[in-house]
Amino acid sequence: MTKDNTLEGLEQQVSSWQYRDASTITPTELKQLKPGKIAITIHSDGSWSYKGSMFDRPSMVVLLAKSLIYIDQRYYLIAPEQLLEISVEDLPFTIVSVERGVESGSENRAIILCNNLGERFELGENPSGNSEQLIELDDGSWGLSPLPGEDLEIPHVVLYRCLKARLSRSCFYQLVDWSEPIEMEGRSAMCVFSNGVSYMLGYVD
Repeated sequence: MTKDNTLEGLEQQVSSWQYRDASTITPTELKQLKPGKIAITIHSDGSWSYKGSMFDRPSMVVLLAKSLIYIDQRYYLIAPEQLLEISVEDLPFTIVSVERGVESGSENRAIILCNNLGERFELGENPSGNSEQLIELDDGSWGLSPLPGEDLEIPHVVLYRCLKARLSRSCFYQLVDWSEPIEMEGRSAMCVFSNGVSYMLGYVD
């Protein structure tokens, strides 16, 4: 991609990209890109590195994230004339804060999510308009299941372009605090509401 294998060289190259935004690319254009790889890793805490050097400029991570795309269970960056595979330890984004909308006493009261790049979303309202955001487990099932050494599994949220964000543990427990018991199939489930949509966090029995 660049003859300069340092992080600084990569950042200079990325800054000159004229085509970066993955939301604007068509399937036909994707097929015309030359496949390759680049030694970028998105770590489980949401930080990015290149050949072991951590990105210390948030604006550069935001810029790269615009070109991030998920295809056939692999992550790629769209570069000029190239489709570059990268490594992702868990999920590409992390939800670092959750807020409630100003309206009270209504199931339509929005839950506002903020990811580690500073992007804000209303749960249940997808900015692309293609589908609703979901809180789900990695296997696509609803509810919670234990993991080895963990009390429960922290769900993720589908954001856009099939990209997902892991809820931080503190954010998940905040949702649990806002949840209400709902009878489902003869069992008591804890659910949160946002924009009139209910999301089950788990059973209490």
